[in-house]
Amino acid sequence: GMILFCIVLLGFIMTPYQGKQSVLYRSLNLDNTPFDLSHLNEKSLSTILRESFANKKNPAVHTDTFETPPAETRLLIWPFYIKKMIVNPLGFGPNTHMDSYIPNINGGYLSSGPHSTYLQIWLWGGLLGLGSFLYILFFAFKNSVLKMRLNFNVQTVAILGILTTLAVAILFDDSLSMYAFWAIMALSIRR
Repeated sequence: GMILFCIVLLGFIMTPYQGKQSVLYRSLNLDNTPFDLSHLNEKSLSTILRESFANKKNPAVHTDTFETPPAETRLLIWPFYIKKMIVNPLGFGPNTHMDSYIPNINGGYLSSGPHSTYLQIWLWGGLLGLGSFLYILFFAFKNSVLKMRLNFNVQTVAILGILTTLAVAILFDDSLSMYAFWAIMALSIRR
């Protein structure tokens, strides 16, 4: 535990000042609303810390489902996109982003996009695209487990661990352009 704490502390110390502001703000303000770093530029770390503990109000915003928005904004974004995808199961084509006009707690709107790679693939390629992606992902896992059973080594375990981590991480972010995921997927499928 101390080693992990020291690694995190050292990483925070080595981070540029604007990064420290962003990390501190995002760590202490868990509303998950997209924010603009420009409003943090002139604030010191102590000011961000003080304002974060002093400002714990959550103004009511009326939407179809929630009287106040949940701390996790994906609970508003995902149903919006799922309703659109159910209406058009064949997909809308690549690079489709729809303005959801879902209000955030700051009075603005949440950013567009499904905020999930699985939903993004379903939105773009329909059920056939999602099914194809899930098949490839399943095959990558199956092949990695088979390789691990035949030749248990550090590289195989690492690739399976990274693939598992990325498969979970892409559930919460639009990550089709994350090259690391596709590289790990290719290494997993390789015999």
